[in-house]
Amino acid sequence: MAQAAVAAGGNDDELLQALQKSIDEYSGPHPEALKYVKALWERSSFLGQRECDVEVHLGVLKTLKPVLEGWAAEMVQIAAQTLKCMLEYQEKVGDALGGLHVLQSSLQDVRKRMEEDANKDAADEGMACVDSVQKLLGTLVVTGSD
Repeated sequence: MAQAAVAAGGNDDELLQALQKSIDEYSGPHPEALKYVKALWERSSFLGQRECDVEVHLGVLKTLKPVLEGWAAEMVQIAAQTLKCMLEYQEKVGDALGGLHVLQSSLQDVRKRMEEDANKDAADEGMACVDSVQKLLGTLVVTGSD
């Protein structure tokens, strides 16, 4: 992504163009939510360090921070991977629900790690979310198999 422009010795304008291209790509017809958020973070960090609309970019960084840390980031990544898998299943076999196994497996793994988390409040919120999604999945799988 934008690191390529820096590695190639690019100037600030080239880096900003690379970041904007990434932002446009990640929010396009095949969105990649976490990559989009990371590109927004990188752009605001870059511009804020150069004292360009510091308050605006600081606000963006503060807003995005919870998405990029802890269990929230993990759940966003799981959602993105699941959506990608479901779209692939829809395209290959005409059944998006066939891709839900990725979500089920990922949720089981992340829940086990949440149970061991020292930050009990965050882990409890995360486990409640996982349990809710797993319950909904049970309904979808049963409904989808009829």
